[in-house]
Amino acid sequence: MPEQLYSFLLQFYNLVYSQHFVHFTQAGDGQQFVSNRYWKMNTIKMMGQRYRSTESRSRRGPHVQVLFHADDRGKAMAWPCEIQFFFRHVQIVDGISKEHIFGYVRWYSIHGENDGQRYMDPYLEIWRSHFRAEDMTCIVPIHRLYGQVAIIKYNTETNANSRITIIPLPKKMLA
Repeated sequence: MPEQLYSFLLQFYNLVYSQHFVHFTQAGDGQQFVSNRYWKMNTIKMMGQRYRSTESRSRRGPHVQVLFHADDRGKAMAWPCEIQFFFRHVQIVDGISKEHIFGYVRWYSIHGENDGQRYMDPYLEIWRSHFRAEDMTCIVPIHRLYGQVAIIKYNTETNANSRITIIPLPKKMLA
């Protein structure tokens, strides 16, 4: 597992489980540590919907909205991101082996002019075309996946003002 991913995963588990896990290289007797073994996946299928990552054979479909609680927001919102890959990780918590499936994502930055406001159409949103800095929040449990989106780029100069429009795509419904 790459060191940056491991560091984010260690922070994630310490936050979620309110325990003090240590780096596997620093583990002593009786200390709980986070394993550095993981299984990488390019695509997953969940509730009839196939989610792809940037590492899948087809570059179509790695853009999704994820329910995300940003530090500067009072509530969770559907935040657009690009899925880099999925991975499965097994962690022992209080003596019980727990399997987790995560997506590693890169979050799009909110566009400052409208602060996430929508067009006249309530489903279209403007966002910046560049990504936020990577941190622990890039590790997302797959149950937080909200839905796939289409991305339309405009004002494509290579400056900080280039933008994208997010268009939510219909979800498959299971009967």
